[in-house]
Amino acid sequence: ATAHCQVRPIKAITVWGRSQEKAEQSLHAILEQRELPKNIQLSVATNLSKAAAQADIVSCATTSSQAIVMGHMVKAGTHLDLLGGFTPNMREVDDTLMAKAQVFVDTYAGALTEAGDITQALANSCLQRSSVVAELAELVSGEHHGRTDSPDAGRYRGAAPLSQRPPHHGNVARPPRHPGGQRERYRGHRRNPLRRQRPPVGPRRQHDHGRRAGAAVGHRR
Repeated sequence: ATAHCQVRPIKAITVWGRSQEKAEQSLHAILEQRELPKNIQLSVATNLSKAAAQADIVSCATTSSQAIVMGHMVKAGTHLDLLGGFTPNMREVDDTLMAKAQVFVDTYAGALTEAGDITQALANSCLQRSSVVAELAELVSGEHHGRTDSPDAGRYRGAAPLSQRPPHHGNVARPPRHPGGQRERYRGHRRNPLRRQRPPVGPRRQHDHGRRAGAAVGHRR
């Protein structure tokens, strides 16, 4: 959430989680980050559908095996930053959303074989291979221009650490808002960061638990 605020004119952050208590812990962890710009409104949502519909950017970090964010929840032009679904049996979004997505991944090799949202949607013929349009190296090098002014929902899926992702690359940093059309997504494979290192004690550990509980962050510009 804080990283998005550094490169986008975010006005409000809404946190939702399957556990209300852990969602509140996640919100407090965001508040304690010194890099968080001032005057940003933060709140905890109880209705995921309503919160997702109002958001311009949806960041989701879960270990869910079933879709949480559905295609009918998000408006056209929404950017989805999906961090879970790093095995073929995991899902964070449904096939309806995938069918309307323009997908960016960290690596083709990882995303097309291990990212459940992609592999399952491809198997169900809800996502076409041509909709996976670029990987991280192509975006960073400028070989691919990134997201265009298309109203597609933008989705990223990747194994690269957050610090290596290009949040300010081209149009990926400024997703347009459109009244209709498809949704673009930025999606790929990612190794599970929740298991790669032990979370520190204190508020950040609580934030980690909130992510395991299915915390989703909605940003409004």
